[in-house]
Amino acid sequence: MAFVNDKNKHVIKESERLKVQMEREKQMAKAAALAQKELEEEKKRMQDDLALLKGQRDQMFKNAGRYGIP
Repeated sequence: MAFVNDKNKHVIKESERLKVQMEREKQMAKAAALAQKELEEEKKRMQDDLALLKGQRDQMFKNAGRYGIP
């Protein structure tokens, strides 16, 4: 009988360990999804900034051409 009880204790401990591990994995997945979203937002901001800078550059070249600046 003692053997069965010890084995049951082991099974319960293993079950608790697995629950904790699953909770950690869920939290890590949630954190990873949030980080991915933040990276995508930063990428969009950078692309918007780049488009603005390219437009300003093109305008400067256009204006320079009007005034005969090579």
